[in-house]
Amino acid sequence: EKISNFLVSLIKAGIFFIIFLPLVMNSRFFFPFIVPKNILFRMAVEVIFASYLILAHLKPEYKPRFNKLVWSVFGFVGISTLAGIFGIGFYSSFWSNYERMSGLFHLYHLAMFFFVLINVFRHKRDWHSFLTFSIFIGALMSLIGFSQWLKIPFLLKSSGGERLTGTVGNARFLAA
Repeated sequence: EKISNFLVSLIKAGIFFIIFLPLVMNSRFFFPFIVPKNILFRMAVEVIFASYLILAHLKPEYKPRFNKLVWSVFGFVGISTLAGIFGIGFYSSFWSNYERMSGLFHLYHLAMFFFVLINVFRHKRDWHSFLTFSIFIGALMSLIGFSQWLKIPFLLKSSGGERLTGTVGNARFLAA
């Protein structure tokens, strides 16, 4: 029981860590807005997915549930994999490039994150906490954008000139 409780706590902490990642940026990287976020996301997903597999083995109530949404996500990942295999360059389809980091490898991590999320967050209070923390992180991102608009020097300077970029590094992505 203690191991199961620890695993659930670890998974939930990992999920909240992932929600925090839009605020991460490191200027030591060639692509400071993309690479650190993606590396940390992938590491966190691998930890929470491995934890979930152990949890599902120990506690039957956490065994995977499959519904139409899950099957449609798996179908999308399967079709994307087939497109990558039979496309022009599987290597590029699988790994993408250093600037985008959005190939099949990333898609698999997104699918693992989705799978853990829907199988661990089973109560309304879990989803409420998830969405509340997401709104909080969005508000922090808005404050960073607002400080860029005000040209406050102690916070992050916009990488888009006059356009606000926040820690996303792209004005269009921040606007979305």
